Amino acid sequence: VLLPGIRFDTDPAVHALVTFRSYDDAEAYIRDREKLSDALRSYSFGCGLSLVGCSSSSGGTDSSPDPGESEPSYSETNTQVDGVDESDLVKTDGEKIYSLPFSAYRIGRRVNVYDVNTGEVSYVYLDDDSTPDSLYLAGDRLVVLAAGRTEATDDAPARTTTQVYVFDLSGEDGKAVRLAKFEYPAALADSRRVDDSLYLAMTDSTVLYRDALLIPEVTVNGETTPVAADDIFGVPGPAHNNRLTYLAVIDIEAAVQTDLKAYYGTFDNLYMNGSAIYTSATVYSYKRGAYGYTRTGTAGTIVNRYAVTDTGTSYHSSAETDGTVLNQFSMDEYDGYFRLATSLSDGGARLTVYSVGDALTEAARVEGMGKEDNERIYSVRYNGAVCYLVTARETDPLYVIDLTDPTQPVVASELKIPDVSDYMHMYDDNTVIGIGRQDQFGSFYGMQVSLFDVSDRANPQKINQILYTDDSYSPITNDHKAFLYHTLDSGETVFGFPILSDKSGYVLLTTDGKALGEVGWLLAPDIAESNPFAYIPDNTLRRAVIIGDRLYAISDYGLVVADLFDTDGALSLTGTETVRFL
Repeated sequence: VLLPGIRFDTDPAVHALVTFRSYDDAEAYIRDREKLSDALRSYSFGCGLSLVGCSSSSGGTDSSPDPGESEPSYSETNTQVDGVDESDLVKTDGEKIYSLPFSAYRIGRRVNVYDVNTGEVSYVYLDDDSTPDSLYLAGDRLVVLAAGRTEATDDAPARTTTQVYVFDLSGEDGKAVRLAKFEYPAALADSRRVDDSLYLAMTDSTVLYRDALLIPEVTVNGETTPVAADDIFGVPGPAHNNRLTYLAVIDIEAAVQTDLKAYYGTFDNLYMNGSAIYTSATVYSYKRGAYGYTRTGTAGTIVNRYAVTDTGTSYHSSAETDGTVLNQFSMDEYDGYFRLATSLSDGGARLTVYSVGDALTEAARVEGMGKEDNERIYSVRYNGAVCYLVTARETDPLYVIDLTDPTQPVVASELKIPDVSDYMHMYDDNTVIGIGRQDQFGSFYGMQVSLFDVSDRANPQKINQILYTDDSYSPITNDHKAFLYHTLDSGETVFGFPILSDKSGYVLLTTDGKALGEVGWLLAPDIAESNPFAYIPDNTLRRAVIIGDRLYAISDYGLVVADLFDTDGALSLTGTETVRFL
């Protein structure tokens, strides 16, 4: 049924969980929602959505030994929340480094395994129908997330699938033994790991085929099981572009699925802490004219909260607000309150605070940040009862928002400076590292690293900065997992990220919270190939890990390894060597 006029394109009947007693009920409900979706899409220019990508943490957790242990510490994936792991292209357990090719075609459908003690390289191979996406390590289990593709049949179209491989690494010979392969007829959108529980969020854009419901299902080791009708739900979401979202939970140690639910509703970004998953979806305003619906310029956000246990998920509640979410760092739950930062359609930013009880209830909001210059949000970082928010258009205001009383948030200060921080990382409660781009006459390009003293919330100061060439770029501007942060066994704090320019490589820096220093660069290795027809892997260094006193930078070509201290004990990159993969 077409509505006479809607402020946001959510169906008013869908502001609570909708349950079904049969597949027919689910099919009828979805068909009605699809009619509205088709009407909205017919008279607008598309949805413009992109699928990505407990207290706040500084991320980048270390695996430091307890006092008395001799094992060297090693860096881990830079994450948003302590204790909530995120998949990445590189993982290490301090003994071996597991990596996937970064290239779009994922060379060889394999995992590269480098033994740091012996220097040997081995491989874990996947099935021929798999395109590896990312990895997890959990104890003696290796998890590989991959994409597959189904063949079209009379009953279903060809679809992208999500594949999950679980390997056992505990054998005496060190070889990976496959325990299970899970496959879902939906594309991977995001995932998290808490201890031995793997949480998957996947989306399927083809919900009806030839006017019939495509029943959600999972295939485990070749055996397919449908999702029961009472595990399919309707949740609040944008009517113009709905998808079926799968939320699955896998026990990694046992290699068994413990929960699978399907929700009719899509999302853009996902945030997870130890007790909940939040998803955000962009929604738009529409008005009805003589020829149907047309989209206005006003955008909003719907957030769905799902309660989490170590074996499953369940829908909790939803909330709706003005503006759009930048990424997962725009969301945070702390001390019984959920905080959400959005960029408003007419310029500026809003921070909305919700109390988390039986429902998400708006407790307060603060807005106006960046409104005067029609700015949008470039980065957000929560640290307990403080939110650091960067907006930009031609300047880069850093806002410090005091959330000590979550029902009365206060903009404590605004620091206007040139350049922009695309990613912020907490060195400690009083110091923020900002990484982003330089202001070049109103445009942002050329990498920069800044250090901010935020000990006085009313008077933050930029205390140091390092600038790189105008042509430099780093994936850290839109991928926080490209950032390495680690405290060495000797006590120094180092951080690094890849830089692409005429001097492409990996840069490592250090800070004591008072100043920044550059430790050194690892340059992409030279590739010599005598066969002019041979495939040459990309040698761009896109990730790095630290194990003990050595830095390992990884590319499709192989690894570049360097010592972190010179012969005098000074922090420096020395003694580099290159190890090639197949």
